[in-house]
Amino acid sequence: MRLEKRRVRTERWYTIGYSPVLGGYVLAVTVGWLGNYDRYYSVSEEEYLLGYSAPEKLDELADSLFRAANSSDRFICSEKADENTNVQNELAQRLVKDKNDYYEKHPEAITDFERF
Repeated sequence: MRLEKRRVRTERWYTIGYSPVLGGYVLAVTVGWLGNYDRYYSVSEEEYLLGYSAPEKLDELADSLFRAANSSDRFICSEKADENTNVQNELAQRLVKDKNDYYEKHPEAITDFERF
């Protein structure tokens, strides 16, 4: 998924930013399982801003969403197809296509993020 205003918490394995396709903020949690994949969750702008004011609270949120997996009411979709419904798999495919199309046209944007 392509995220704008992307912030990466490398040591905690998550990324947060704004999805122009979904029109909202998203927290992407990386799952290590026979290779890495991401699960995507909706978050508020206020939660996004916690990365600046209280990153430990955002860490707690990311941990709780990771543990909830696809049972969270915030779960949008996963890069792992068997964690999704059919509708979520269609959305995941649309988000991958958007990301690939965008970065093909704007390869410099791949490295446009902030670590925190």
